[in-house]
Amino acid sequence: MVGGGRRRGARWLAAWLVLLGCWTALRWVDAPGPAPIVQALLVPVALTLPVLLALALLRGRRAVAAGSLALAVLLGYVAAPWFGGPRLGRAEGDVVVAAANLQFGGGDLGEVEGLVREERVDVLVLLEATSATDEWLDGSVIEQLLPHRSGESAPDASGTLVLTREPHDQLAGPEGTGFDQVAVEVDGLTVVGAHTFPPLMLSSQRWRTELALLERWLTGVEGPLVVAGDLNASTGHPALRDLMRTNGLLDAHQVAGRGWVRSWHVGSVAPGFVHIDHVLVRGRPVADAGTATVEGADHLAVWARIAPPR
Repeated sequence: MVGGGRRRGARWLAAWLVLLGCWTALRWVDAPGPAPIVQALLVPVALTLPVLLALALLRGRRAVAAGSLALAVLLGYVAAPWFGGPRLGRAEGDVVVAAANLQFGGGDLGEVEGLVREERVDVLVLLEATSATDEWLDGSVIEQLLPHRSGESAPDASGTLVLTREPHDQLAGPEGTGFDQVAVEVDGLTVVGAHTFPPLMLSSQRWRTELALLERWLTGVEGPLVVAGDLNASTGHPALRDLMRTNGLLDAHQVAGRGWVRSWHVGSVAPGFVHIDHVLVRGRPVADAGTATVEGADHLAVWARIAPPR
């Protein structure tokens, strides 16, 4: 009986490992599906848990060796974001870019102001900006520090604003997307305030289409580039990795070795678990990156300090 129980357990574990392997493989298959599947692909740390369980129950050298190899591969994949380059001290010529999703204008702009002051933000992207956002900004410290503004607020989640310390030129940004995406050029740097549509419960096709539209627009941009905002995608998604690879973009938080960034969903019973708010950089070194809490919003703000060309 004991031997039969072990054999049944081994079969169940083998089936579980096959399912885990198929699930992991989906991270390399661009197949838009229901939102729960898309969101589950965002959690690389969770992939290791079934393997750890399997190792605790497996018997036999070959089974343990196979499980150990699978665990080593997954741990290497999960641990990669912790091993970035050295973080550089502040230097003249640095540009700090930050982005904050305000969740229908409900995020505490006082905390955003604290971020602007503490990190000496030069370019600020505000997503889901509403008329309440405009009213708060008028005459505020943020407006005094970042007096040059492009973009528009909206009564829904589509409003996007870009505020800069130095004068900027507004560019024609990506078109055909549900949320406004605002592009500016400031001090030789093109900055895109990006916000793509989220995956929906039954289909994520629109989410994938909007990432493709953004990717296509970015291919026409020359020179140093920053994409800052809520992309509703992590580097666990092939679509975002394709966008980054095609346009030579690096994730600032990964370059800085910031590890498992959990920018969403925050402020609820369930803790944040996924990195969907990004600062993607091309053409300039990343000196540092980080996050900040914005009370009243379901996202963390993200920022990156970008060094001048070497």
